[in-house]
Order: sequence, then C-alpha cells, then structure tokens
Amino acid sequence: MGMTSGRTFAALRHRDFRLYWLGQCVSVVGTMMQSAALAWLVYAVTGSPLFLGTLALFQLGPLILLVLPAGVFIDHWPKRKVLIATQTVFLLQAAALSALAFSGHATYQIILPLSAIYGVTQAFDSPGRRAFLMDLVGKDDLTNAVSLSSTVFSVARVVGPSLAALVIAKVGAGWCFMLNAATYLAPIIALLKISVDGCPVPAQPAQKRVGSQVVEGLRYIWRTDTLRVTMAGAMAILIFGMNENVLAPVFADRVLHMGVTGYGTLLSAWGFGALVGALVSTATSHRPGINGRLFVVNGLAIGVIHLLVAWTAAFRASAALWTSTTLLIALGCASILFTNAASSTVQSTADQALRGRVMSAYVLVDMGTMPVGNAFAGAVMSRWGAEAGFLAGGVMSLVVLGAVLLVGPQTESLNGTSTAGQRRS
Repeated sequence: MGMTSGRTFAALRHRDFRLYWLGQCVSVVGTMMQSAALAWLVYAVTGSPLFLGTLALFQLGPLILLVLPAGVFIDHWPKRKVLIATQTVFLLQAAALSALAFSGHATYQIILPLSAIYGVTQAFDSPGRRAFLMDLVGKDDLTNAVSLSSTVFSVARVVGPSLAALVIAKVGAGWCFMLNAATYLAPIIALLKISVDGCPVPAQPAQKRVGSQVVEGLRYIWRTDTLRVTMAGAMAILIFGMNENVLAPVFADRVLHMGVTGYGTLLSAWGFGALVGALVSTATSHRPGINGRLFVVNGLAIGVIHLLVAWTAAFRASAALWTSTTLLIALGCASILFTNAASSTVQSTADQALRGRVMSAYVLVDMGTMPVGNAFAGAVMSRWGAEAGFLAGGVMSLVVLGAVLLVGPQTESLNGTSTAGQRRS
C-alpha cells in the first residue's frame, strides 16, 4: 500500500513541483470560476448568444496566432520568470474585470479587449507551464506530474463553475473575478520560491529570426516519428471525438427531451468520468510503456463510445438517459486518459533545446482545434440531428486515428522513452 501510494504521488516528492502543484490547486479553481462568471456577465450585458461566441473568438484567436512564436521565446528565456510574468498579467486582468463589474460600467466593448489580453497571455503561459514540468520533476516522474496536474484541472472543471454559480447568485459576478485575482497570488508566491529557473537555451546567432526558429521546431516534430504520430492522432480525436460541449446540449434537448436538466446531467457525468480518468492516470503513471497503450486504447475507445451513444439514441430511446449518462462517464474517463498519455509522450520525447516550440505546437493542436471540431459537430447535427453528431464523431475518430496508427511507428515508440525509429532519415 505504501509503495503504491508513493508511486501514485511520486512527482510530489520534488519540492519545486510540490510548490508549483499546490499553487495550481488554488489558482485553477479561480480560473474556472472566472470563465463561468465572464460568460454570465457577457450574456447579462448583451442578451446575445452570438456575443458569447465572439468572446470565445477574442480569447482563442490571439493564442492561435501567437503560440508558435511564443514557443521560441520560451526556449530562450527562463520558464519560471515567464510564468511569473503571465500569472501577474492574469491577476491584473481579473482585477480589471472585477472593478468593471463592481462599478456597473462593464460593457462588451471593454470586455473584449480584456479577453484578448487573456488570449495573448495564454499563448505564453500554456506552453510555458507544460514545458516547465520536465524541469521540475525530470523524465522519470513526468507522466505522474502530468497526471497530477490533470487531476487538478478535472476537479476545478467541476468545482469552479459550481462555486461561480453560488457566488453570482449571492453577491454578483464581480466577486468571482476578485476571488480569481486573489488566487493568482498562490502560484506567483510558489514560483518565487521555486529554485529551478527552467533551463533557457542560448540563442544562436545563425537562428536569430523567430520565423526560422518556428520552422525549425515544426520540422523537428515532422521528422520525429513519435511526435508526428502523437500530434496527428491527438488532432484527430480532438477534432472529431471531444465536442461534448456542443453535442451535449443538443442531445439533451432533442433526444432526451430534458432541456437544461439533461444538459447538466450529461456534463456532470463527463466531468465525473474525467476525474476518474485523471486518478487512474495518476495511479498507473509509474508503469513502463503505459503511455503508448493508453494513447491507442483510449483513442479507439472514444470513437466506439460515440457510436454506442448514437446507437442508444436510435434504438433504445426508453433507456437513453441512464445509458447515455453511463457512456458519458466512460467518455470523460477515456478522454482524460488519452490526452494525458499524449501530453506525457510529447513532453518526454521533445529535445530540451526545442521543448518550448514543441509544446507550443501541441498547445495549438490541443486548443486550436476546438473551433474546427465544434463547427464539424454543429454542422452535422444541424443537418441530420443529434444522433448523427455522435455517429459522425465516432466514425471519423476511428477512421482517422486508425489511419494515423497504421502508417506510424509501433505502440512501444509512443511512450516517449524509446529512441529507436523516432527520427526519419
């Protein structure tokens, strides 16, 4: 029991990671609170669902445009100092939103620039955080560190919006922003106490141009089999197999006929499954070769689960609620196991000198594919119905991921620990 527990929390034996992780435990809940409160505030101010979509565009657009050049910056600057800067900007942005909400002068024209500032900062923060994990724990405990971080996000995804709803109902959205600003003090203090700077790589005179260094990073990913296959497989699943935010509300309304109640049930089921997946990932992270197996098995499982949800809606309508809820739990679990395996493989495979650029490309795959996937699911459902959304997602996930795996390396080389066959000649 003691040995299993020690392996489950192996990354926490590293002082620097322990400080970093505790800071994230506090901060991420506040971030999820702000996300829910900001959507509520925008809708309260405008009354328009269209403006909610525009808000997401202003948050995600700068990240998509800047994340690859940001990877070059992260490679050449101490990651700890980069993260201190990004967390400080997040704090100031949350404080500004709080002041606007309390003053009663929150308008859409002011909220959008603040959202764009968040997106710009996220372009540096997200790849910086992921690249920093290797410096904090080393290669042996990297998968465990990724899993523990994922557990924090899974819990915060459930707890944060629930707390935001309570705070908004009692004292207003402004307090959500203020609380979020306060939570950023935890990671800032933790980063100030951490001794590891994050191994900056000196810039080479022949590679001063940012564009050439971005191309160098992309070329390295393409020539490294493990990275190429992992990112291509992740892209396939993220586009076709992780659109629950679009599929769930339509499915709840048109198949379950339960409206917002059914929507909440399905999202809660997915969130619970995600938490289970994060805990399983943490508990199994010490097993040799686990990442490759989890990547393949759970990627295929995501496609199969989508097909089962579609089959349930079409042929077992009387049992659709409990069956789809059970399947959404399984989908949340498989999704987290898949993304954790992909992230661990990418981080442990990347060369130290290029890790910032590799992780920035992975962030682009991870976050930049969301609009494409949402548009795909929405287009299918608008033409053929909610069941077709799950059916098309399942079929495309299996076909595209299957094709990627067939032309890629063996499963063992997807663990991020084997160098054989990783580089193309």
